[in-house]
Amino acid sequence: MNTNPAQTYLNVELKCDLRNEEYRYIIYSLTGQKMLSGEIGSSITEINVNHLTSGLYMVKVFNEKKIVTKHFSIL
Repeated sequence: MNTNPAQTYLNVELKCDLRNEEYRYIIYSLTGQKMLSGEIGSSITEINVNHLTSGLYMVKVFNEKKIVTKHFSIL
């Protein structure tokens, strides 16, 4: 999973086939507070993070078989 520094949108790019898999995401603050969640509908997904304040966050992308967590920053 690739993430980018974000301002308005966080781009999440998955390097896997989504045809038979259902992925979801959860964004947490570094204190563990759940900030956003939703479904991932394609291998590249834009998540609107415009309402989050500047700082560091974690995004967890998961399905029934895998969990990947990455840190990202909002500028």
